[in-house]
Amino acid sequence: MDNVRIRLITEADSGELYQLIVDNRDNLEKWIEWIRDIHNEDEMHTYIQKIIHTERKEATITFVILLNEKVIGMADISDISPDGKMGEVGLWLSEEYQGKGIAGAVISEIEKYSKSKTKINTLKMLIKVNNVNSLKMAHKLGYQEVEKLTSWKNGEVKWIVLCKRILKKSKCQI
Repeated sequence: MDNVRIRLITEADSGELYQLIVDNRDNLEKWIEWIRDIHNEDEMHTYIQKIIHTERKEATITFVILLNEKVIGMADISDISPDGKMGEVGLWLSEEYQGKGIAGAVISEIEKYSKSKTKINTLKMLIKVNNVNSLKMAHKLGYQEVEKLTSWKNGEVKWIVLCKRILKKSKCQI
């Protein structure tokens, strides 16, 4: 998708992102815990400031997702390993843009960014087991299942960990 791109998040994005959260809160809260803590644009602005200016900035790279230059979601590479070679991909889109192939295009953009601007050679995803569409997309993009995370209470599988080596064609190991 030529009209989909990512760019690094800025404090100026807080208004548009907050409005997306308001418009999509019910859907987003099912998947993203921090959404519950954002109740106004000032809180969104503070959240973005922390993303940009905290001591964890070397461990996370956060983007806005643009479609025809309109902000439609967020993406990040988080939990970047101390050696800078592995990171975890996450993203969310406004509900009206889901199911249109945009998430896959965003993951491809993150892979390109990782190859050209970082030392990352392996990307992983942590996807809730009931998020069937995201799991299908990850498999379609070549991510391999490497682990299942279970609940400590009942042993039920809650999350699937998938990964992909983006610089070398080989089996992904975490």
